[in-house]
Amino acid sequence: MSDFNLKLLAEELGKSIENLAPQIEQELNDAVRDVANAAHAMIIARVQGMTMDPKNRQDYLKALKFEQLSPNAYLIFLDGDWPNKLEEGYGGYSIKDQLLSSKKIVQVGSRAGEPWVRTGAQGQKYAAVPFEHKPHSKDKGSGNLADDIKKMTAMNRAGREQKITKVFKDLDGNPIVGKVATSSNTDNQFLKGLTKYQHVSESGKVSSVYMTYRIVSENSSGWNHPGFDGYGIFREAEAFVEKELDNIIKTLL
Repeated sequence: MSDFNLKLLAEELGKSIENLAPQIEQELNDAVRDVANAAHAMIIARVQGMTMDPKNRQDYLKALKFEQLSPNAYLIFLDGDWPNKLEEGYGGYSIKDQLLSSKKIVQVGSRAGEPWVRTGAQGQKYAAVPFEHKPHSKDKGSGNLADDIKKMTAMNRAGREQKITKVFKDLDGNPIVGKVATSSNTDNQFLKGLTKYQHVSESGKVSSVYMTYRIVSENSSGWNHPGFDGYGIFREAEAFVEKELDNIIKTLL
């Protein structure tokens, strides 16, 4: 956050904070403390109310720090490169290059233990990129994708179409475990080939995971992240602090 010097702000308004009566000085310090706390609370509330990836929200709030440096000096800042990029923004970059340089190993499925990035017959690197979707997410960032998933259907074991969000069962009525359905029954291109996996706990509770997969290779076009303008929450907080400090100076001096 920008630096705010009460002495300089007062001088800009034709006021002075020199030789103040003890009571006025205490009131001034208390008011500055209240503004600092209010700015910190404002940032938290703004982050919690914004539409953003839940992981970004968690990272941002975890990195948000509030320190008192002296009786009337406070510091609000974000600790870490990624939270500051979320706040200030960043330029575009190639997702393809980043994905195909991955050294990850497949953890589950028929290719467990093998490198995630594969090499094709022509020597070109490629990988199936997984995207998880959450139709029942309460986060505001789920958007229209969640609504579109709820409209999708897939064939069940009885040979009938059912909502893909409903539990898939075998012919005996027991929930199926593993990959249970794949659907392209949607106009949303991001959801074509949506695959549903089910897990049944020991208590019988069924949980579901919804995934789509897209192939990226060295020959792929696109796969470029456009960059991000940044949330700019600190700019809002700075405007709030400046306005409140001006009001304090005008009221107390």
